[in-house]
Amino acid sequence: LAFAVRWRELTLRLEIAADQVGYRIEDGADAELAFSHHGTAVTLRVGGRIELAVPPLEAGTEAPTQPAGRAPGEAFRFER
Repeated sequence: LAFAVRWRELTLRLEIAADQVGYRIEDGADAELAFSHHGTAVTLRVGGRIELAVPPLEAGTEAPTQPAGRAPGEAFRFER
């Protein structure tokens, strides 16, 4: 998956794979962008590129649930 995000004067391009993410500032003013990647502080300058590992999911992670009052009702179930 790859996409670009325009923020202020910068274009940040992300290239995401299962085990890593690449960050690159493609254009913009001569500035730097500070952000967090899975809790790690990162600072990137225009023209810079960095690839960081994506940590694996922890075993036993519970499946998400619907917020209170937002679960699908009986009228929306489709049965054959």
